[in-house]
Amino acid sequence: MNRGADRPAPKSDRKRGLSRQQRKDELEARVDQQRVELMVYAARWRRGAAPLDRACHRLWQWRIPLLAIGSLALIPIARRPGSVVRLGRQLVFGALAVDRVRRMLPGRRKR
Repeated sequence: MNRGADRPAPKSDRKRGLSRQQRKDELEARVDQQRVELMVYAARWRRGAAPLDRACHRLWQWRIPLLAIGSLALIPIARRPGSVVRLGRQLVFGALAVDRVRRMLPGRRKR
């Protein structure tokens, strides 16, 4: 079944004088080390993602009330969409004005 068994050992192993069993032991040790590293990285990932997971679960608990409040907030927007367009324009203009003022202030780098 193992087709690699017919192949000769790599030259580096032949120079070091390693037997087949020694190479196998080295590879198994390397795989074991990689498994340990993977478990450590997974634990770090879980610890790092835990606050986000908790926040998502908390939002998921409140999904129905949040959807109801959001729906009620969208009713006036659906009736008068022009007001949303006007608000959007004002927000864009305000953001551009703030950016321009920041660039004009002394001590700021210019882009």
